Amino acid sequence: MTASLAIPAVVMLALDAITLDAELQPRASLDRATWEEYLCLLGDGVDLPPVSVFRDGERHWLADGYHRWHAHKALGAETIKAIVHTGSREEALRFSLGANAKHGRRRERGDYEKGYETAWRNGFVRPEAVEAVQAILQCSTRTAYDLTQRARDAIDAARDEEIAAKKAEGKSVRAISRETGLPRATVQDHVRNLQDAKPGRAAELPLEAPPQPPQMPGFAEYQEMTSERGERWWGALRALQQVTQQATPDDLLGDRYPGLAHVFDPALRDAHAWITELHRRYFDE
Repeated sequence: MTASLAIPAVVMLALDAITLDAELQPRASLDRATWEEYLCLLGDGVDLPPVSVFRDGERHWLADGYHRWHAHKALGAETIKAIVHTGSREEALRFSLGANAKHGRRRERGDYEKGYETAWRNGFVRPEAVEAVQAILQCSTRTAYDLTQRARDAIDAARDEEIAAKKAEGKSVRAISRETGLPRATVQDHVRNLQDAKPGRAAELPLEAPPQPPQMPGFAEYQEMTSERGERWWGALRALQQVTQQATPDDLLGDRYPGLAHVFDPALRDAHAWITELHRRYFDE
């Protein structure tokens, strides 16, 4: 007897019963124009499509519909229509990666890049696998090809170095092909390129490791600023700069949508703490 598949239920869920997770947000960032459009539609009484959540027994993970959730929250709504799937956070994450392929605002480069990084970081795809990336992101072949270009170049470079090293040991094309698992034609083409190259004195010199930056005062802080966490903050500051170029703080944070505070307040508090710490380190000391 075959097991019956669970049919997702459409229910009204309390907003506060839904768990939001930055990694499950398929966009690189929330788009203000889209958020405002949904806010106006809701204000006019338009019934927006339900969001998608995954229930794992303890939590309802929001996998699609972050702009709609925030629009409802800003209007003071207590509930939202949701399609409830039975599944884990991992299943919600897989779902979110292709959630905006056929609806919502058209995905931009940053959205694709975030989805790609999330997919390979969680082990869903190999970084160089074009077809797998295309399938999980539900994007075009060209987009998947572009996203995986750097990973494929790195693999090609490592392969070329391995072939060159084995050839320098005096091994034959057949032996290199057998040891690396590469086609003989691939090995032969690379060996031919090596033979056609004109070695100069610089090529004969051993490569030296690049000099390390001096451990001067402030170097540890510099490393922190260039870390993944630091880069995220710089990205947030650049985004804030772009926003302020479009409108004044009075326009952005006026009384039009007082519900916006729940979106901005936590981020602004974190940004203030970060900027205060930078000022303390570089100006107060």
